[in-house]
Amino acid sequence: MTCKFCGAAARVSRQFCSLRCHHAFRRTPAALQARILKHVKPNASGCWIWTSALRRTGYGSAGIADGSGKTKMNAHRVSYIAFKGEVPQGLHIDHLCRVRACVNPDHLEAVTPAENNRRGNSFSAVNIQKTHCLRGHELAGGNLRIDLRGKRVCRACLREWAQKQIGTNEVSA
Repeated sequence: MTCKFCGAAARVSRQFCSLRCHHAFRRTPAALQARILKHVKPNASGCWIWTSALRRTGYGSAGIADGSGKTKMNAHRVSYIAFKGEVPQGLHIDHLCRVRACVNPDHLEAVTPAENNRRGNSFSAVNIQKTHCLRGHELAGGNLRIDLRGKRVCRACLREWAQKQIGTNEVSA
């Protein structure tokens, strides 16, 4: 028998000459795509819902061997590797559809961690998307101030507050 990956001689009744070739074969795009497609169920919105193991966070979990010895990865990351190629260093995979169990490569994009956070629906992501303060002033240009904690502050509201404080102090004095 010959090894399915490298073509070298393999033991009788074995498909691979070594464990290294076995892991390398399982990581080829064709093999990964076949494994991904066995565990998905398409839905009406075009998402490929992961039907195998799910983490508590709602993301799919898939077994894959990489060079560092890691054997478990998020399924959407494995799908990105299988259909689009390696994830560039330092980037995260963002779900454009916002469905954590989706592994459709058309719904996945490699982005910076900051961009991934901005696109989310966490408290900080919602606040960074605000263009106006609660009183309707625009949070941009000369009306925007960043305080010592990194919080965005409306200068117009600060002026109004300061004027009220000065006015109340004069009346009470």
